[in-house]
Amino acid sequence: MTPAVVTPLTASGGAHLASSRAIEACMAALARALPGARVERLGHSRAGRPIDLLRLPALATQAPLRVALIGSQHGASEAAGGEALLQFALELDDELGRAWRREIEFALLPNPNPDGRDNDSSRNAAGINLNRDYVLLSQPETRAINRLLYQFAPDVLLDAHESACLKRRTLAREGYMTAFHTQFDFANHPAIPRAARDYCEHELLRAVIARLADAGVPVQRYIREIQSLDQTITHGGITIRALRNRAGLAGCLAFLLETHMEPKDGSYATFRNIGARVARQLEAVRAFVSIIAARGAAIAQVLGVAGASRDEVVLDGHYVNTHVGARIAIPLHHITSACVQQVEFPDFRAVADGTRLALPPCYWLTRSQDALADYLHAHGIESTRLAAACTLPAAIQHLRFDAVTGALVFEGETITTVDLPAGTLQVPARGRQARLLPLLFDARASSALCHVTEFAALWRRAASPFVYRALG
Repeated sequence: MTPAVVTPLTASGGAHLASSRAIEACMAALARALPGARVERLGHSRAGRPIDLLRLPALATQAPLRVALIGSQHGASEAAGGEALLQFALELDDELGRAWRREIEFALLPNPNPDGRDNDSSRNAAGINLNRDYVLLSQPETRAINRLLYQFAPDVLLDAHESACLKRRTLAREGYMTAFHTQFDFANHPAIPRAARDYCEHELLRAVIARLADAGVPVQRYIREIQSLDQTITHGGITIRALRNRAGLAGCLAFLLETHMEPKDGSYATFRNIGARVARQLEAVRAFVSIIAARGAAIAQVLGVAGASRDEVVLDGHYVNTHVGARIAIPLHHITSACVQQVEFPDFRAVADGTRLALPPCYWLTRSQDALADYLHAHGIESTRLAAACTLPAAIQHLRFDAVTGALVFEGETITTVDLPAGTLQVPARGRQARLLPLLFDARASSALCHVTEFAALWRRAASPFVYRALG
């Protein structure tokens, strides 16, 4: 253990959450104390606060497993993840931690939303929920976190969150609060290669849950937030606007961790029960890393298969009843009686795939090339310009603007030859980001840029199509 470094939470005795400056100072101290460690600046927040990464290279291998751990993306509202990662970094200098570091290179990002932390908010200084911005990348924080995906290129990523058990504006109005303790989920967008999703679900997720359950921790696969007794039950959202699924499309095995928070106005031994909350997160992170460390060779093999996959890209998915009429009992705390009751809900935890598309060799873009090239670069996707005009076979999508809804509606596509002028942006579908491209440029995907307010005007203004899919 490294006794010279004390985390801000420990220093305060749990009297308050650590400030961004205190976390920054602690990371610098850790970098000085831990062998080979260094702090790297990924960027700055909307209000100009630093976003720093603690890198801990592997100690005994030239080809380490790369593991990224991210905490407190929702700032002070879910602060325990960041505090837990600082403590976890300290533990990487004990006997077990050094054993992990022999084969693993760690990247720890404890404070990706410093504005939210210092403003006692879940959002950044612009009022944006960062974990819904990984398609648009409109915020400097999400661009910085996305930079981690293609610069560090993690093999495994864990995004740590918390969730209040008392939802005052929704479920509490019906007299209940949730009774969950620790939950995990994996990147589940159907565009992620099946080999990666299957391994995450049937091997890693099960192993992590079993490890914590054996230690007496109430743990399960993540259930999406319950806001009403009338809703259906699903697992985590399928959208690539969330970090977990965006990271899965960047070629890593990505997971969500969520632990519960008691109401803020309760009476606790530490501020907002932060001591107990950090302990929950730390126990879950330890269990997760222990499972990953024991399966390094298998993970490398799965990633090799997934990375070479030319499987069709599934543009979207949606939750459906696991079988007709299926229901599931969920434990909920009845607020008045303080008893846990089993409440039945329709069970919609199965995922049905949407449209399938053969992964194309590239896309061609003939309008707004500068803006789109900058946007793609933020995603870690490089592009080139055609030096000379040419005519090539391609698929052209036809869209209709619906004046009532304001949406662009897909009406079919034509396979033909297209004239591409010099300067056309050519975006190859290769590398770790290849499977993201159809989700950005095919109008049948809900995440496509033509459906994103900030980009939709490009499509509405265009007198003719300007996105072309090359044919394989």
